Amino acid sequence: MGDNSTEIVGSSFIEFTAQTRMSGIDLPDGTKIRKGASDAIEKYVKGQGGKIPKNLWEEVEKISSLGGHLLQSAKIAVFWELFI
Repeated sequence: MGDNSTEIVGSSFIEFTAQTRMSGIDLPDGTKIRKGASDAIEKYVKGQGGKIPKNLWEEVEKISSLGGHLLQSAKIAVFWELFI
């Protein structure tokens, strides 16, 4: 077992920091992928001009109330997607 992934030439990895509370990658085609704490992803997506689903925090609260820990991810390309 182990990581056998390869780096895409021209990509830029974004390391996790306590300040941003997220990590990710910027791909050469302009796609940006981030994962991290729900509020950090929301702030990032809104800062990039994106929109968050209306029921986002309702779903976050549902998962949290069951003892779950939710990481969210956002893929930013020509259009916006938010995966929960």
